[in-house]
Amino acid sequence: MSVHVVEQRPSEASGLDGLERWQPDPFAEWCEGLDPCGGAPTLGEPKWFVDGHFTDPSAIHIGSRVAILLPFDHPGCALACGFYWSSAFDEIEGGGGGGTLPADMPCRTAAQGVWLALDFGRIVRGGPHQAALRLEDRCGTSSEAWSATFEPKP
Repeated sequence: MSVHVVEQRPSEASGLDGLERWQPDPFAEWCEGLDPCGGAPTLGEPKWFVDGHFTDPSAIHIGSRVAILLPFDHPGCALACGFYWSSAFDEIEGGGGGGTLPADMPCRTAAQGVWLALDFGRIVRGGPHQAALRLEDRCGTSSEAWSATFEPKP
């Protein structure tokens, strides 16, 4: 399993420690002249990675390293050069952004084992923390927005 990081909060530690990071090919061709998109991107069920193990959000404590991994799929294989909007924030620090997906972005998680990752790093305070992600293919068709909220234990 490897991850493509779409959101990473500044932290002394990464929630993704122990997982391989997928790196786009810097020499991949740009996406001009590609075939039509065909369908909408989708996001699947998340996997919670807490302190180096897959578990559920109930295992999160203040001091835990946390990342959320999401599988993706596009039936027309048109995520390359599409966009993402993401957030990984708590009520104090805020967060979020977006960017362009790489020109060699796989069509789906199942194709190359690449997951999208939201990295919270080390959780330093209590209260609600929220994560959100939405994908848009290069033709402008969006996935449904995915979001989750968790609250670490003291």
